[in-house]
Amino acid sequence: MFEIEYYEENNKCPVFDFIKTLSPKEQAKILREIDLLAEFGLSLGLPHIKKLQGPFNNL
Repeated sequence: MFEIEYYEENNKCPVFDFIKTLSPKEQAKILREIDLLAEFGLSLGLPHIKKLQGPFNNL
């Protein structure tokens, strides 16, 4: 199992703030994808994850 870390600033998490604005169906889909990523990590592959291009390569 992999640990998912979320960006936080001033005790706020923009990811969760965004997810809360979505419909319950959309929230469920996104949370399912996050669960899959936590379970399988980068080996999950397409269509679930895709390599970032550009300045993100050093993350």
